[in-house]
Amino acid sequence: MEEEVKHRQMVARLLYSIWTRSGREVSGLADPILSGRVDVLGDYVMMIHDNSEINELPSSQNIIDRVSSSQLTYKDFVESYMNQNKPVIITNIIDSNEENNWRVRSDDWLDPTKTRPNIKHIQKLFGDELVSVHEQEKAGFTFARPRPTKMTVTEFCDWWFKHHHEEEIVDENNKQLHSLLPPKILYLKDWKFLANFPSYPLYQCPFYFQNDWLNQYMNGAYKFVYLGPQGSCTRLHADVLGSYSWSTNICGQKRWYMIPPSYTYLLYDCFGHRLASHLHQDLDEGGRSSSTFYPGLKVARMHAIEVIQEATETIFVPSGWHHTVENMEPTLSVNHNWINETNISWSWQKVKREIDALCNDAAFRKSNEDGEEYNLCSSNNKDDSCSQVEDDLYLLWIIVSKKAMDTLPLLPHDNSNRKEESFPSIFRSIIPVLKGIQCLTNTEMFSKWKTRSNCHVDDLLKLLSDAKLF
Repeated sequence: MEEEVKHRQMVARLLYSIWTRSGREVSGLADPILSGRVDVLGDYVMMIHDNSEINELPSSQNIIDRVSSSQLTYKDFVESYMNQNKPVIITNIIDSNEENNWRVRSDDWLDPTKTRPNIKHIQKLFGDELVSVHEQEKAGFTFARPRPTKMTVTEFCDWWFKHHHEEEIVDENNKQLHSLLPPKILYLKDWKFLANFPSYPLYQCPFYFQNDWLNQYMNGAYKFVYLGPQGSCTRLHADVLGSYSWSTNICGQKRWYMIPPSYTYLLYDCFGHRLASHLHQDLDEGGRSSSTFYPGLKVARMHAIEVIQEATETIFVPSGWHHTVENMEPTLSVNHNWINETNISWSWQKVKREIDALCNDAAFRKSNEDGEEYNLCSSNNKDDSCSQVEDDLYLLWIIVSKKAMDTLPLLPHDNSNRKEESFPSIFRSIIPVLKGIQCLTNTEMFSKWKTRSNCHVDDLLKLLSDAKLF
């Protein structure tokens, strides 16, 4: 189905190019919208009337397992959730025996009730720290993208004290909380606390998630702290480079909507260009336009898993699962992205999809006046999409090349009788990625990137071949 949808999106992009004169006149969409042609095109692209299966929801589709850590071994976690790419809520990870390893659960970070962040103490301890903060125009999801900015922890805490008093102004029985919250909402996100304070024992990474190539080779750059008031949100997305993620609520409550990877195509507009901002964008005020451009959202919601994550619970988000997150009350959480041999293939497939999308878009661009072929990602034509692809490819190369070089010396010296069945799972997962990168970097499109990135993939593959690993 995915290949058919890609073909239909190419048809839609061709029509978009015709209607808008290759994107130069977006006003050209007015007549197709008013005449209903975009609605028909959306149904065609999303196969809404061609595929009855997407309108049928299995009874177990929107249920997530909840398992106590005392009953979940690492082997069971790998076999039942990592290998199956299936989400799960793990409870009791922060039990009484591990409280001493989770300083983030102490009075330094939480109030005496353990139910709210201790904002005064956080400000006192880390007030000078510069952090990333996202500003929402109001509580809850909107079409508008939050505005990222930098500020000190003290500035964020000052805003919290001044503006965030919902517990004082909202009656406990009032369910319409969003309308009473301050119009501007700040969300402290992606605080690389452990990278900045490596000796501070903030928490202990649960053993389920410690096989982590991403943070091993990126110096902990994907370990985060989040602190947000009620109504703060994270828009619809899938995690960086097809990684897994785990998130533990230190206090507070989150609501997640999660979409299985097989329904990702339903989340894009009918031209395959833009991802919806959230799962209910077509129901927003003024959502007529969104329902026209995003006809798949109604069906996507049928296949979404809604999860309420309580305080001290940990959620495992598998590779490729798009999701939104909303803080239902003031929430402090910690989060890691991570990659290992189980999901490195997802990372490679993500990079390939990005490159395919760029190539498909470039196919609709005209040659220049001299008749020369359009050179994707050249210095003259490079855009944000090209830069993102190159960044993702570089990150993937760093991870797999360093892991290969670190693992190679650990192999037995006598390779003469080595059989494929005995190959370490690390190399079984890495070698296909390295071969894919080799094929890619031997093309003209990425030859310059190969030089700039010092990508010695040919030499590395020869080294692995000499070691009789393939």
